[in-house]
Amino acid sequence: MARVTFGAKEQRRDQRRPISIEGSIGGVRVDLVDLSFTGIRGGMLSLGEAAGLELQEGEGTVLEFTAPNGERIALPVTIQRIDDQEGAFGAVFSELSSEDFDTIEKLMFPRRAK
Repeated sequence: MARVTFGAKEQRRDQRRPISIEGSIGGVRVDLVDLSFTGIRGGMLSLGEAAGLELQEGEGTVLEFTAPNGERIALPVTIQRIDDQEGAFGAVFSELSSEDFDTIEKLMFPRRAK
């Protein structure tokens, strides 16, 4: 007899941290809602000034935002998922330097940040 099991909706391996930060990806204003060491999830707030500006799956671009400590951050990302109905997206970090990784760690664990 076949065994049927139901898993959680989110089955990610990485620890995720809820955040609430506004930023932009390739000119598209976004609201970042959670963060992990491998990527970010958020919602698209509005398109930029240029006509036809939109996020594309597979696109390599830069995520820009201001961290809670006031530091301007720019991290390379690749868009993995676009949900136009929900206005949501998922992206993975790409080609991170050790400084970029340190920045993500400070956002993930703010009490450890010095």
